[in-house]
Amino acid sequence: MEESIPVSLEDLGSDFGQDWKGYLNACQAALMKEAREKSRGWVSNGNYMGVDMSYKKVGDGHPLRLWRVSADVEAPPTELLHRVLRERQLWDTCLVKWRVVSRLDTNAEVFQYLTASLPPIPSKDFCVLR
Repeated sequence: MEESIPVSLEDLGSDFGQDWKGYLNACQAALMKEAREKSRGWVSNGNYMGVDMSYKKVGDGHPLRLWRVSADVEAPPTELLHRVLRERQLWDTCLVKWRVVSRLDTNAEVFQYLTASLPPIPSKDFCVLR
């Protein structure tokens, strides 16, 4: 099995003849398609405290399942997005440190964060394009 290897921003999307913006647009289009198709291919795993959980196997060469959770939230979409992107420290008790590494344009940034785990598992450092 191949390992997932991080790629540089310049290489992101190069497999498809695109730059990082094209790659993000393709990811957004795939997400919208997935949302339109609702539950096709997803296996329901029940409801826990008002959160629906489901999974599906993705043909990406990795044996892990792709998980999806959904819940109804009584808040305007812009407020919810702000809470998820800018106020994670208020709801994620595992978040230790976070920072915006670089703003690429008005709708994209490189974001780095560190999450804590229970000992002996070390903290995990993530750097994502969002």
